[in-house]
Amino acid sequence: KLKTALLHKVTGWKVPPKKRPFRGSKRLIRIESTYYYDPFGRRLWKEINGIRTYFVYADEGLVA
Repeated sequence: KLKTALLHKVTGWKVPPKKRPFRGSKRLIRIESTYYYDPFGRRLWKEINGIRTYFVYADEGLVA
């Protein structure tokens, strides 16, 4: 089980009245992710901000 936290920049823009310069604002958003692997190193699921995605394997490899 491996946990990581990533930070991404988000830029928001305000539309000013005519003849005024644009102003931008920056903020950081925290994205938490957790990954779970089986003993063979295959990812069984990942969870990003509470949304879990499962991975299914067969002899041929990843199938879903």
